[in-house]
Amino acid sequence: RAYLAFAGGLEVKPVLGSRSTDLRSRFGGVEGRALRAGDRLALAPSEGAAAGWLSPTLRRTAIAHVAPEAPLPILPGRHLGHFTADAFQLLCDSRWRVSRDADRAGIRLDGPPLHHVGQPEVPSVGLPLGAVQVPRDGRPIVMLVDRPVTGGYPVVGCLGRAAVGRAAQLLPGDEVRFAPVTAAQAREELRNLDALLRDGVRSQDDPGPAWAGALD
Repeated sequence: RAYLAFAGGLEVKPVLGSRSTDLRSRFGGVEGRALRAGDRLALAPSEGAAAGWLSPTLRRTAIAHVAPEAPLPILPGRHLGHFTADAFQLLCDSRWRVSRDADRAGIRLDGPPLHHVGQPEVPSVGLPLGAVQVPRDGRPIVMLVDRPVTGGYPVVGCLGRAAVGRAAQLLPGDEVRFAPVTAAQAREELRNLDALLRDGVRSQDDPGPAWAGALD
């Protein structure tokens, strides 16, 4: 992906504290719709824009933070008892391919089915960002920023928060793998990413997180 940032942001009316667009609910941004040729957008004042975001050093270190082909770190989900005993290990041992069913709400993955034990539904629960739901067909769905707030399919795992941005960059046909991590490892990686984005600090000798090399 390529990103375009405007100092001060775009001058559109905030909805629920955000200037982003929710296409499903059709609100926010410009009339709740995707931009069209001929749309004109005003820029908000750029007072106090952070010069550090324009730093070449920050751009280089952000790009090099974790290799794009590295597996996505994942924690065991709350519903492992709703799957066969090997389901989480199978999720981490397999190579998955992003299907054409992929958008800002979630990405559905093609690969070996993850089998349920008993009913393939659970009472509706809150869905955290990065949750991996598994519906009846056994194909995992990684839930992203436009996900529903609740869901009724079992959650086999949840991405570490620092990896959600990489998951959102995946395109149909891309291959992806997962690497199991602990909650402490996921929190440490998020702290490192926050420091990188805030200060642009990362040692050139830092090999990155240990799980990032788990490709074999």
